[in-house]
Amino acid sequence: MERLSALSQSLRIKVVRPLAPVLLLLIGLMSLSGLSDPAIAGTKKATSLCNFIKIACARKPARAKTARKATSKRSATAAQKRKTKQQKAVASASPKAKTQKVAKSPPVKVAKSAPVIVAAPSHPVSRPWRKPTTSAQVAVSPKLRDDEKQSALVPVPQLPLALPEREPLPGAGNCRAELLQRGVEFTIPDHVEATGQCAVADPVLVKSVVVPGGRVKLPEGPLMNCAFARKFTTWLSDIAAPVVSGMAPARLESLSTGPGYECRNRNGDSSGKISEHAFGNAIDISGITLANRMRIEIPDVADPSAVHHRLLMALRLSACGYFTTVLGPGFNAAHASHYHFDLGQHGKSGNYRICN
Repeated sequence: MERLSALSQSLRIKVVRPLAPVLLLLIGLMSLSGLSDPAIAGTKKATSLCNFIKIACARKPARAKTARKATSKRSATAAQKRKTKQQKAVASASPKAKTQKVAKSPPVKVAKSAPVIVAAPSHPVSRPWRKPTTSAQVAVSPKLRDDEKQSALVPVPQLPLALPEREPLPGAGNCRAELLQRGVEFTIPDHVEATGQCAVADPVLVKSVVVPGGRVKLPEGPLMNCAFARKFTTWLSDIAAPVVSGMAPARLESLSTGPGYECRNRNGDSSGKISEHAFGNAIDISGITLANRMRIEIPDVADPSAVHHRLLMALRLSACGYFTTVLGPGFNAAHASHYHFDLGQHGKSGNYRICN
């Protein structure tokens, strides 16, 4: 019996040892096929192999899918709570939100930001050529009536028309106010007799002029247009009165001027060009009276030996800077007894002056 027992033991060892790997593989497959629960399949598989091989395996508790799902839900809920808490903190930090919270008003919707407009390129953009339109090509609506078509047209600028020859000079509207400011005594005539081409624009009757050291009288009250009166009184106060005061024994008291306005031709002829006197645009000076009652006659300018020759020449030459025409003794017989000053236009340009 002992021999049989030993023989069976040796046979068992000889048979089992070569088949050990195959048996291990079969046992593992059988254990895997017998596990129906996937949640614990990995744990039972490891346990069966460890028991079969007779080794100690570290046990790790299995986590069910339901537990993982619950954990993911809790983390998502926690993240949502943190996000909501941050939004409330930001909203409470702005003064606008505090005001809305106190007033318990509904939340204000924030408008979307306006789209950013990209600037156009700096280089010029070529555009198709178009035929230029004129005022004659402006379309008129067919619904307009005939009397409305004219008002619908675009007005075409017109070139300024030339002013009439004897219109008041620019600034004539303020001329009389300027005379008053300069201390000129004058009146405005109710009526100026006009015959043919004779006419006076903005007429004034000058009585006296304030000058340095006093006032110069014009006893005959010459009638002039205001533009010429402004020029004449300026010369009288700025030049004539100071020259007489400096070269004569007494200051200038008065001037003999004649009527100023006269409706006649030049030099009193029956034919020829009309005189500047016919427009109140000229004046004649026949004598000067000083404050000491001394009278200086204009014809003395033609006599170099006369006492007041140089004074009369100074007045004559200074007038050439103020008037476009200055005539006197030595020019012709018609002006042998007086000075003639006017603002007539000479030449094509109107800038030509006559100083004689």
